[in-house]
Amino acid sequence: IHVTNKNDILKLRELGVNSPIALIPNGIDLDQFKFLKTKEQIKKKLKLKVNKKYILFLSRIHQRKGLKYLVNAWVKIAENFRDWDLLIVGPTYDIKYYNDIKKHINKFNLTRRVHFVGMLRGDIKLDYFNVSDLFVLPSYSENFGIAIAEAMAAKLPIITTQATPWEEINKCNAGWWVKLNQAEIDNALK
Repeated sequence: IHVTNKNDILKLRELGVNSPIALIPNGIDLDQFKFLKTKEQIKKKLKLKVNKKYILFLSRIHQRKGLKYLVNAWVKIAENFRDWDLLIVGPTYDIKYYNDIKKHINKFNLTRRVHFVGMLRGDIKLDYFNVSDLFVLPSYSENFGIAIAEAMAAKLPIITTQATPWEEINKCNAGWWVKLNQAEIDNALK
């Protein structure tokens, strides 16, 4: 049996599975993350402001990915961080959730500071990693979280939750691996 994180081994053993288990995390091609263009060049290409820093959320737009936690935190601190904007990249899997998020952003007059990009693949997805300065995925659960690995390959600091198997983030001083609650997400984002 192949698993991508050690917690899955424990779960299988609890279920009584005695077969051999291979722990083999998913991989990514690190060569893709050798950015040849500067952030400034890519920001111009993507029509983003050159003088801004960007927080990247890259995942499907669904309640399970915890985007509401990030948006709630952003609403609280955006005014104090005028040189930062939020990029939300990913397909919409839950239209009601998406509309609720957009209404919340509109309520606080942050539509110009939050950019919904949609689903991206290939080089354009890599461009968004390249222009970003922080990656946030406040997920309810991940058995691996390939976007987190990609963000690390892009040398971004990470904020994610302990519902993901990425305890190495804290151990390696690569960001914040926090409990899934609003206060922890707020503090990490600040």
